[in-house]
Amino acid sequence: VRIDPEDTAGILSDRLAWIGSGLLIKTLDELDQGGLTPVPQAHGNATTIPPLKKEDGLISWGNDAEKIHNRIRALDPRPGAYTYYQGMKWGVWKSEWVEKSYTGRKPGEIVDVKNEYFVVATGHGGVRIREIQPEGKRRMTVQEYLRGNQIEKGVVLGEGNN
Repeated sequence: VRIDPEDTAGILSDRLAWIGSGLLIKTLDELDQGGLTPVPQAHGNATTIPPLKKEDGLISWGNDAEKIHNRIRALDPRPGAYTYYQGMKWGVWKSEWVEKSYTGRKPGEIVDVKNEYFVVATGHGGVRIREIQPEGKRRMTVQEYLRGNQIEKGVVLGEGNN
């Protein structure tokens, strides 16, 4: 299944459920008609991963920008990616990665603020943030947030002690 650059885990899950339901009906029909021979799963080849926890959503700004962007998408809708801005927890929901080099900037530093987004320097490149969720508030675009709040260039996002 193709994964588009802006797909989130939620979008992909819905797409796979739709595809899987059709495949399940087709498979059950073929099994009922004797057209399939069941083959046991090779349990030695099966893998599992532990369930995601909330703390898995903390963004490590020292990582590569593309990796951070993909993690934000992978954690939407649950458990959600987050960071801290001046001690306040922010959910991060929509992003894009930027290949531009931000040499001399700290990972997590807000390097640009525009009306629709802000850019955060990472270990390699930058992440353009378009949708956030300030602690105790609803999800909103950066544009909505900026109507009544400021985002300061130069602030370093991080563990909650900025």
